[in-house]
Amino acid sequence: AVRADATVVPIDAVIRRGSEDAVFLVDEATKKARLVRVRVGVTDERRAEILEPRIEGRVITLQRRRIDGITERKYVFPAGRPARWPYGIDRLRRGARPGEEPPLAIVEGAIDALAFRRLARRDGQDCAVLGLASARSWDSAWARLAGPRALIGVDGDRAGHSAVGGIVHDM
Repeated sequence: AVRADATVVPIDAVIRRGSEDAVFLVDEATKKARLVRVRVGVTDERRAEILEPRIEGRVITLQRRRIDGITERKYVFPAGRPARWPYGIDRLRRGARPGEEPPLAIVEGAIDALAFRRLARRDGQDCAVLGLASARSWDSAWARLAGPRALIGVDGDRAGHSAVGGIVHDM
């Protein structure tokens, strides 16, 4: 259990740099993110306790996507903690009557999810958008999240081409 006075951040905010964990904090003066090494305590599927250093300010995350300019790996997950749910799962609406659910758009990446959501809103379209960490990260259990209509938009690379058939099959 997490202590009542613990500093807690979303689990997706903790990234792995070599053998160390870190988070990105917003420097309010420069409006830029700075990487801060941290020691992680208790974790669960949604949160991580930060034991040290004491951090103050806003922690930022976008599905553990690197925002430090390094491009060899776009996403950085702590060892043994892959994404359990696609980006945007927290915005998925529940409780619509059968046949009245908005379509579900499944795209590859948090940035694509944000862009698709914005385009849909601009065009007056009602849809839920989920971003996979990668096409290969698809979990067949996620098919139950879709109603009768789904849009699939994965990257046109080798991984996207090989994954789309399985995603369609599971739906």
